[in-house]
Amino acid sequence: MKANSLPSHMDKAAFIAWSAVTEARCELVAGRVVEVPRDRRGNALIIMNLLFCALGKLDRSQWEVIKGFGVEAGPDTVRYPDIVVDREGGSGGDYTAMAPALLIEVLSPETATTDLGDKVAEYLQLPSLFAYVVVSEDEPKAWVRVRSQLFHEFAPAPIIITGTDAVIRIDALQFELPMTDIYARIGFDSD
Repeated sequence: MKANSLPSHMDKAAFIAWSAVTEARCELVAGRVVEVPRDRRGNALIIMNLLFCALGKLDRSQWEVIKGFGVEAGPDTVRYPDIVVDREGGSGGDYTAMAPALLIEVLSPETATTDLGDKVAEYLQLPSLFAYVVVSEDEPKAWVRVRSQLFHEFAPAPIIITGTDAVIRIDALQFELPMTDIYARIGFDSD
């Protein structure tokens, strides 16, 4: 679908109904429909590694791990993070998360500005969110924002984690995400 053939303005309800029947990959940003890029193989493999790791390590009686599921990120904004960890118990007919606790995006060159900019501002305002993690598609690197259990707020800057020996820890979820698991079977292109 060409960007010029996208609807120009929608409210959340109309967008959710429209996105359920369109083949375009889009998000609603401040009431405007925005097309998002398709995943490359490396991106898709990292998403699958994250999905398997989260499914294997989180308590499934408390948490649902969902790939590419809707999150209401503002009054007129619906995003689709690569991985959403939501409270268990939503309806099978839901189009958006009830109380997202962890959101993970896999960074690509096309999404860098949004994933490390606009989405940070939007996601960190979600009262249920414990952590927002962005992992690089091109190197073993992650930008991690975790809500302080003591102060109930996020630090102004992310913790940057690099290397396959590092581990991302989210204490509120009793969850550890080893970088070696995130990047298992991923070959990095060299220039």
